[in-house]
Amino acid sequence: MTPIINRFLEQIVLPPGAFLTGLCVVWWLLHRPAHLAAEIRMRRAGRAVVVLGVLAWLAMLPIVADRFAESRHPPRETALTRAALAGSDAEAIVVFGCGRYPKAPEYDGEDTLTSSGLARARYAARLHRLTGLPLLLAGGRPYGESRSEAAIMGEVLEREFQVPVAWLDEKSRDTRENAIEAVAILKAHGITRILLVVHNRDVPRALEAIDRASGGMIRVTPAPILFRPGTASSFARDAASLWPWIPNADALSLLGTEMHEWLGGIWYRLRGG
Repeated sequence: MTPIINRFLEQIVLPPGAFLTGLCVVWWLLHRPAHLAAEIRMRRAGRAVVVLGVLAWLAMLPIVADRFAESRHPPRETALTRAALAGSDAEAIVVFGCGRYPKAPEYDGEDTLTSSGLARARYAARLHRLTGLPLLLAGGRPYGESRSEAAIMGEVLEREFQVPVAWLDEKSRDTRENAIEAVAILKAHGITRILLVVHNRDVPRALEAIDRASGGMIRVTPAPILFRPGTASSFARDAASLWPWIPNADALSLLGTEMHEWLGGIWYRLRGG
């Protein structure tokens, strides 16, 4: 499927779009099937509204979002520290793209990196300076843009961080294709061991994508960034506090992001990589 279709499906099954989808189901229950008595349709619709309300409340609770996130994230101890890096036998650094900030007015209307993409570029620059390893940047034009995400990231790395870029994958449109195109470039240069720069939340899906694309022939050392601060654990220690139980938009946004990664991993496995 194209990125546009994927994004549409994502928006109707993940919060907050999922609640609108649920309201559409309620509308259907109120109007179909016509042969049911009005009171039966009303009862079914009423139950559906109650369920939607409870789910919406749960989705906006900080304690729910944080515990779901922490259950999926690799622990902070997996960070690639300077000491851990010293023992690495990697041959290249691979960075997966993380979207773009389009037509940024403060950059004269040019596309540039998102804050998340900039965080990946910054860490990749650090890894390159510590190791001297060549950089491979993966990210294409998922919506037909004029410049690829890889080219934008490469420009930032070379101009602002003074770090050279060895290879660009400008074809891929999502994590799965990032892996496929990056593996093709790595194999062409005889590289079988890499450091992979992605957000900590993205590590499980990115590793699985590369393993499937390479048939297990590429050995990956994750180089994750932006670890979560462990807020769910602090909530558990402060059970008397009301804060974890007050719904807010930040929790809903976090849950949507985490479910995107979780469902993305399931989808990749169902489609066989």
